[in-house]
Amino acid sequence: TEFAGSKLFATLDKMEADPHVKDALDSAILPLLTGKWEVVAASDKPIDKEIRDFVAANLLRKDTDLFGPEYWCQTPHEQRLIEELDALRCGRSIIVPSYRRVGTKQVYDRLQWIEPDSIDSYQGWILDDNDNILAVRRKYITPGGQFKYQEPIEAKDIRLFVWDLKGARYEGRAFWRSLYGPW
Repeated sequence: TEFAGSKLFATLDKMEADPHVKDALDSAILPLLTGKWEVVAASDKPIDKEIRDFVAANLLRKDTDLFGPEYWCQTPHEQRLIEELDALRCGRSIIVPSYRRVGTKQVYDRLQWIEPDSIDSYQGWILDDNDNILAVRRKYITPGGQFKYQEPIEAKDIRLFVWDLKGARYEGRAFWRSLYGPW
């Protein structure tokens, strides 16, 4: 029952405060955060090298002769990894990208992480008859103090990262859920 409904995130926060539980999560995340990330060209063809440089500039903020800081995503690579890996902590991570044009190219402008507890486990997922996600509904307070309730984000506009996905259980399962008993 501690992992059901509104209790889920309070339970996960309490568990994360335990150094042993936090260590289990960090041991999975830190190698990815401290690793060297690079984009490798599919071949030596000029187009493949251009694609490599474009993707590296936009996602990894690496300058090349063709692509400089104007191509960079506002969301730094390290922050994006932490936000995507939040799927380990709570079972899922949802990112909403925005785009901008730079010359003839469309780039990621920002990759906005959505607070997982803003999606209601029972009413937040809109599925069709085949269990495909049509949208998610979220609740939140705007910076101006306005409360938004059940605001939909279409499936085409989200990037969903799930840990322990089974069937249409798009919420996943927390990586450390098995630690709950000993904890």
